[in-house]
Amino acid sequence: MRAVLQITSKARLSCEGETVSDCGKGLCVLLGIEGSDTRAEADRIIDKILKMRIFQDDAGKLNLSPVQVEADILVVSNFTLYGNCKSRRPDFLRSMKYEPARELYQYVLEKMAAVADTLREEGKRGARVFPGVFGGDMKIDLSLDGPVTILLDTAEL
Repeated sequence: MRAVLQITSKARLSCEGETVSDCGKGLCVLLGIEGSDTRAEADRIIDKILKMRIFQDDAGKLNLSPVQVEADILVVSNFTLYGNCKSRRPDFLRSMKYEPARELYQYVLEKMAAVADTLREEGKRGARVFPGVFGGDMKIDLSLDGPVTILLDTAEL
């Protein structure tokens, strides 16, 4: 599983002219799911995303996690992250097939939101999770902050 994390001051995702997610300060996560990925990879990447210390602290150091800054996290499925670009026309054969990928993407959304909700219920800071539209022709308006862009790959975690 791969994820591209971009820090944003705001993000808005629409599909077919309708706003689906409207987020404040936080992250836009482009999530690629490989054919062999399982919930185990999903759990690892969720944990890594929520604990990555990539937001600035008061001293300007990248030292705070999305949970610590109560980030809005927009999670967008993106099969093109597994594109093979050896030729001039990429193929996406490594990407998981539609239905199992949709199910795993939904699992990521639900699990990430559940962890954030648990933190809020315990009186700790948390994060809010916003969905994309799996398989949809989405339009994303981002205001990048920094810009800070991080690439995660479960094969390297």
